[in-house]
Amino acid sequence: MLIDWFTVIAQIINFLILMGLLKYFLYDRLIAIMDERQRKIDERLTASEETKKAAEEEKQELAEARREFDERKKAMLDEAHEEAGKWRRDKISEARGEVEKLRERWREDLEREKKSFGQHLKELIGRETYAMAASFFADLGDRELEGRLGNRFVEMVRELEPEAREALVAGTEKNGGTVAVVSAFELDDNTRQAIEKVCAEIIDREHRVRFTTSSEVIMGVELQVAGYRISLSLRRYLTMLEDQLQAIFASRKGDEHPEKKESSGPAKNTGAADDSGGNGD
Repeated sequence: MLIDWFTVIAQIINFLILMGLLKYFLYDRLIAIMDERQRKIDERLTASEETKKAAEEEKQELAEARREFDERKKAMLDEAHEEAGKWRRDKISEARGEVEKLRERWREDLEREKKSFGQHLKELIGRETYAMAASFFADLGDRELEGRLGNRFVEMVRELEPEAREALVAGTEKNGGTVAVVSAFELDDNTRQAIEKVCAEIIDREHRVRFTTSSEVIMGVELQVAGYRISLSLRRYLTMLEDQLQAIFASRKGDEHPEKKESSGPAKNTGAADDSGGNGD
């Protein structure tokens, strides 16, 4: 078989020309277009990464802002709760103070009413007892009750123990040499003289006896000097009755431990002499 070299060479030349034309008119432009597209894709990817990074940063900023907002919100709520609690405690304290004031005022009013009632009751019982006793002794045809009380009081003073006598002398000195004899009624001259005589027997120094009357000494006679008293009267027993009434009032009020009133009776103020007075009442 014979080869037509001219044809072969012509075809090769045509092929090279075709390749050159394709390269110039097609391949270079396609590559340029593909490079441009790749560049745009790369730019888009870069922009997307930047956008993603910016979005991530913005997300972090928003999270930080939200955290700060939550912390501030919690602080404000805690402060509001604290202020509300303080206001509530203050109001409760004020209310308790007002209630305590009202309760104290009520106690004071009740105490005044009890004292007033006890005093009126004591005076009423004393007057009625004195009147009944005087009427009783008058009906028996005996001496007047005042005279019997005066004589018994003189006997009580004369029968004082040594310690009681010393207390009477010391009290007279503190009282400026004055002995006060207080009675619920006017003492007759004989009773006064007997009292002055028995005082002179005990107080062996200059002194004077001052006689007065008082409604507080109920149906009896009392000898009073500074810090000392000898009593023969119903006041002692009426004071005991008053204390019992006070205890009854306190128990009704609901106190677990009723407030004990200091006794104003002889046992509190007169020592040994009052014990003698109690035996003679």
